[in-house]
Amino acid sequence: MTLVDPVQVEWMYFNQTGSVPITYGWRKKGGSEITFPVNEWKLVDGRLRITTSENTIYDEWTLISRDRSTIVARRRNGQVVRYKCKIPEKWTTISCRTAPRVL
Repeated sequence: MTLVDPVQVEWMYFNQTGSVPITYGWRKKGGSEITFPVNEWKLVDGRLRITTSENTIYDEWTLISRDRSTIVARRRNGQVVRYKCKIPEKWTTISCRTAPRVL
């Protein structure tokens, strides 16, 4: 998934084993991106929770909407974010329980 934002860069790949590598940074002339260690994801009370290797919460999202190319969610801090994502064509419907595996 790629964050849609004019200033911030955030890229995530959720895999089926529960790990999620994250690249984070800022869009600016001479700016840089930082790749974090591989984090973990899981669903908790209907929200997607991403934790660090030290088991602290990196972020937690509540799904607002999704389609084949976009996910809109509310972050733990209340910020609404939009991500571009790729969902395999062979899938016709995706439940909230399976969506993080294919983002």
